Amino acid sequence: MKRLLYQGNRKRRSIIEVNHKLEHYKQNVRDMLLSVTMSSNVSIFPNPASEKLIITLGESGDLALINIYTIYGHLIYSEHTTNSQMKVDVSGLKTKGLVIVKVDKRQEISNLKVVLQ
Repeated sequence: MKRLLYQGNRKRRSIIEVNHKLEHYKQNVRDMLLSVTMSSNVSIFPNPASEKLIITLGESGDLALINIYTIYGHLIYSEHTTNSQMKVDVSGLKTKGLVIVKVDKRQEISNLKVVLQ
């Protein structure tokens, strides 16, 4: 009887350790995602924007993915480009207020906040 209790406690302890490691892993992934820094090569103007948003990507030739998300995480704009500068018509977007512009170039990801009027 004592042996069965001991084995049950060991299994329970193993499950708790696995859950703890999983939570630690999830936190590390969250921290990595939040620690993505804004690239010095990417700039956006004007901010706030009402008609056109100009995104400067630095060097041309590299494929970049431009995504614009609402603060709720809904994708409202997406486009691939190889140009060093891109103009986005934001007057047709139905979202107003704070949005996140995500620029994904090879191994460089930039998240920038922009206000749409």
